[in-house]
Amino acid sequence: EAQPEQQSENNGSIKDLLDEAVALTDADFDGSQEQILSLLKEVREAAEKEGSDISGIIGSAVTLMEGGAAGADTIATLLGSALDML
Repeated sequence: EAQPEQQSENNGSIKDLLDEAVALTDADFDGSQEQILSLLKEVREAAEKEGSDISGIIGSAVTLMEGGAAGADTIATLLGSALDML
């Protein structure tokens, strides 16, 4: 019985982290990239621990950001897709 509750707590914290990343992406992507990347790495780690399908999407966002290959629109789209899957 405790397990579904734990998963729901994890989804809550993942959602909170994603919401924060989305807000930063919308408000000041260029000035907040380091913070966004840090949040996304936390989300990816949490998602991987619970076997969530969003870990792949978040991993892609991290890779694109680390390579400097993504703008705010791309990252916002990926994060929106991840949120839809929660």
